[in-house]
Amino acid sequence: MTAPTAPQMPRDGEIADDKPNGSSMIDARVQTLSLKATPDAVTQTMRQVRALLVTLHPDNAGVCMNAELVLAEILNNIVEHGYAPGALGEIEIQLSMKDNCILMRTCDGGCAMPGLSLPDPDQPDLDVDLSDLPEGGFGWFMIRALARNLSYERKADRNRICLEIPPG
Repeated sequence: MTAPTAPQMPRDGEIADDKPNGSSMIDARVQTLSLKATPDAVTQTMRQVRALLVTLHPDNAGVCMNAELVLAEILNNIVEHGYAPGALGEIEIQLSMKDNCILMRTCDGGCAMPGLSLPDPDQPDLDVDLSDLPEGGFGWFMIRALARNLSYERKADRNRICLEIPPG
């Protein structure tokens, strides 16, 4: 079984070519945003992202909401786990549209993911006392439920997460 391939995004401002299988792109103009790796910057950027998503996919509020949830979770994880407290980090986001899917790519210079891979996809055990519920682990479960073709790579001291948010 082969691993899913990461969505291929054109460079900023470029229009993507047709996909290799011959199907055409709907609108593949890439929108790029950069932000400081701080909680306040994530909040401000997510306001911009919301407006961009509606522009990219005006006919499907559900896909926009899913994209917003996934991106907010990824950005918050980068801020919380990728950079040391007080470190001045940067995050780059690329958003694009392809075949009614929203493509996303984040790139940051924070710490590598443990084991150089995405976190375990299993949902945390909910059949425990409320006081024994884990603090984390729900975000990556949600990301995996809403996204497809999710990939992570570490190259030249940079983390890159790519994914697609399908319609519906």
